[in-house]
Amino acid sequence: MLIQNFKKVEFKQFWPKNKQIIRKSKDKTSISIVTAFFDLDRALWGKGKLKSINTRHVRTNDDYLKYFLHLAKVKNQLIIYIDEKLAHHVLMVRKRYGLENNTIIFTHRNFFKDQAVAEIIKKIESNMNEELYRFVWNPNSPKFHSAKYVLMNSFKSMFVNRVSNLNMISSNQAAWIDFGYCRSEQDMDAKEEWKFDAKNKINLFQIKQLDKAPIFNIIKNLDIYFTGCKILGNLKNWAGFAEKIDQSFSSLLNCGFVDDDQLLLLMAYRSNPKNFILHPISPFNQRIVFKYFNSYSKPPYIKLEPVKRRRSPTWLMELKLAFRRSKDKLKGKN
Repeated sequence: MLIQNFKKVEFKQFWPKNKQIIRKSKDKTSISIVTAFFDLDRALWGKGKLKSINTRHVRTNDDYLKYFLHLAKVKNQLIIYIDEKLAHHVLMVRKRYGLENNTIIFTHRNFFKDQAVAEIIKKIESNMNEELYRFVWNPNSPKFHSAKYVLMNSFKSMFVNRVSNLNMISSNQAAWIDFGYCRSEQDMDAKEEWKFDAKNKINLFQIKQLDKAPIFNIIKNLDIYFTGCKILGNLKNWAGFAEKIDQSFSSLLNCGFVDDDQLLLLMAYRSNPKNFILHPISPFNQRIVFKYFNSYSKPPYIKLEPVKRRRSPTWLMELKLAFRRSKDKLKGKN
């Protein structure tokens, strides 16, 4: 579903203006970075139709553009998919750092209203219902209310494959890095080009010990094992990885569930672990990929903790959940 529909989406090449011959780097540790930014209406979370989302998740477009000022300093080839209204702005930022010749920008006028995208949005929204909210412990999570948020996270590998299929990636490896990944100067090293050997695997970053918990329990408890803001792999690995993400996404929808890319990563990993390398990182310090996962640093040793399980009897947990829902409904009427 994801791959098929994403292929129908038409992007325009905003930069460079003319087609260029892309010369592949001979350095096996070189990395091209792919990212994207389209308005998820995060500034409206906690209001109106999205009032159920906890307001601690609110971000404005200006917030993300401010974060991008840090990522924009990276000396690697940077490929950006973005709303056409913001394309000139991000190009000027890269020019400010003298990196415009190592930048590719694709635009879309109204990404989420594109017919192929809107079709999936509708299917996601059909699963965002009271039955789901009664099932999960925290129904106020964005992934249960914002279809745009869910879909954008699910599309990450498709963005990478799209530009790879156009033969526009100059490196042997590609990384997805979230547009707002770097929140400060401490989150990256702008002095050196980022290099790392993915060893011909998809590299994921793990924050909890893996277990055999059923997927429906993981959704119910909102357990997280992997972070989705950074993914790295050899170019040849991304197509198969995208297929696993697509299959996992469709499986969830067909079962009446929705979730974000962090669960999709776990499902993809479980389907074929040998295709992945896992890097343990602290859940309290996740923005370290540029500082420690490079050609000259050694990542810190992290002992992962198991996912915390609720100790109360199931009947008591369900009673507490029912009480909380009733309380929330009363608040909504006042």
